Amino acid sequence: MTIHSICHVSVHGDPLGKLGMPDTGGQCVYIKEMCRALGELYEEMEIHVFTRWNVDKPREEYIRHPNVKVIRIPCGPSTFIPKEDLFPYLAEFSKNTNLYLEKNGIKCELIHGHYWDGGVVSLALSKIRGIPFIHTNHSLGLLKKEVIDSPELNYGIRIQEERRILASCSTVVTLSNSQKEALISYYDVNPSKIRVIPGGVNLKAFYPVQNKERIRVKLGINSDYLLFALGRCDPRKGFDQLLHALPFVIQELKTRGKTLTFILATGTQGVAHDTAEWQELDRIMMLIENLNLQEHVIVIGHVRDPPLRDFYSAADLLVVPSIYEPFGLVILEAMACGCPVIATNNGGPKDILRSGAGTTVDVKDHENFAKEILNVLENRTLWKKMSRVGIEETRSHYDWSNVARQLYRDVYLKSVTNSSK
Repeated sequence: MTIHSICHVSVHGDPLGKLGMPDTGGQCVYIKEMCRALGELYEEMEIHVFTRWNVDKPREEYIRHPNVKVIRIPCGPSTFIPKEDLFPYLAEFSKNTNLYLEKNGIKCELIHGHYWDGGVVSLALSKIRGIPFIHTNHSLGLLKKEVIDSPELNYGIRIQEERRILASCSTVVTLSNSQKEALISYYDVNPSKIRVIPGGVNLKAFYPVQNKERIRVKLGINSDYLLFALGRCDPRKGFDQLLHALPFVIQELKTRGKTLTFILATGTQGVAHDTAEWQELDRIMMLIENLNLQEHVIVIGHVRDPPLRDFYSAADLLVVPSIYEPFGLVILEAMACGCPVIATNNGGPKDILRSGAGTTVDVKDHENFAKEILNVLENRTLWKKMSRVGIEETRSHYDWSNVARQLYRDVYLKSVTNSSK
């Protein structure tokens, strides 16, 4: 059996959005890379990705392949709207997407919804068009609410809709076993309905760059050790937890005559100063000052030049201190570049780092967090093993082509076949 047309729905997460901008992160990378790989593998299949349009973007764009198109659908005001406030406009998005499909004669055989806003639209389209839909949460409201609770995040609507989506879709695709466990225990999803398929990494973009010292000179780094972290300025990312652990690390290294620099890439340039991202950045900058870390911490915006692989290759450690991390594509990027990882033990990183390419910690235990950082930095035998394992694991298991084949074979084909019986 061959699938000729599928649709992805990612309302807030534009797969061609600029990383670091509000609501543009790992979900966008996942959709862009997965659809690109699917398009290259299955050239007979048309892939349409529907996302929300605003005035700064063209209505249609291709994802590096002629059969993978991003279509931006208008709904609500033509300006940016935070994902937490999109619910009132989702019915309009569903209506306009269906009109686009009808007008262009697109006979979609399967819908893949992303995040709960994409799930709401996918469920509506599935009912209108009588075709199956599958769903990927990317994160879960009940888990996030445990970590960060705020009225502005509209958890009531989100969790209610997540339950409706998960009960209605034909298959739930999740990126990690920890997410599968959460779907079962928090949302009562039947385990037989869940398929664990990890994210991937673009091995043409991420690979070890030789001559680490030359890259460090290029970056202006002359310390003995370099830590690196990146992500949107969001309290869930836990950058404050890492900052609280750093004084212990710095002091211990100082007793050995060693120095450390930490580069934090937040991607906040170009973001309006009244946004939540800037408020969080202000809090981080104040914490750096209060902890007297100004000489050791460099905060930069979105990484463009030199490319991100240079930062991974130059760093001794990528640190992912999220309070809750569903998966963590940046972990795979670092591994592919030979950079060991220390990440949160709350979520998907446990699955990825079980290979030995890094380790996970309780990021709120600052003293133990610091000890784990020191252990990897100073144990060069361990560091070299983690570096080697990371490169081998990404090449063996996480190339996007391998992941896309698995998704097509184990989920897409089965969903379409079962719906036609």
